[in-house]
Amino acid sequence: MDEPTTHLDLASVDALIEALKQFEGTLIFISHDVHFIRELSSHVVRVEAGQLRHFPGGYQYYLDKTGQVARAALTSSGFGDKDTPQRVQADRQVSPTVDRKEQRRLEAGQRQERSRKKQGLQKRIAALEKEIAALESQERELAAELEKPETYHSGGRATQINRELMHVSERLPEVTAEWEAAATELAGLDSN
Repeated sequence: MDEPTTHLDLASVDALIEALKQFEGTLIFISHDVHFIRELSSHVVRVEAGQLRHFPGGYQYYLDKTGQVARAALTSSGFGDKDTPQRVQADRQVSPTVDRKEQRRLEAGQRQERSRKKQGLQKRIAALEKEIAALESQERELAAELEKPETYHSGGRATQINRELMHVSERLPEVTAEWEAAATELAGLDSN
């Protein structure tokens, strides 16, 4: 489920939560609704830089674990091989103007990278949409061919059409899934 509470009011969200709590199977959802996540999650998967990280507890467990990592990073000395206390002190004395310029440069680089990624996704989505349309058209044509009585007069023609139709019927869901993944990724970029 992708953002199942987006268009729901509070009462509807609570009704959905109660209905989903009665479901005995596995439920995978993506949501920004913290109340919804807290009520339903029993396992959190964080996707970061294309890598999955599993947290085998609810949302609070995830917050506790990720909060510990953040606290550890903040309270550690932070001195690497090249960093000395004097170097760190010197870095702290750099003018705020330089820091702001560097920050703006980094932000511009991130925007450019996001824009390149977005354009690549848009091209991929367009190509997948064309392929889906072609596959759907081919599927209709093959099905129509199978409906014609003369198809069965020539030996093996119906078998050949059936094989082609099976190939198209198998490929179509694969391409559709690729399109959905790319569209979801693009929507994620658009929301940032």
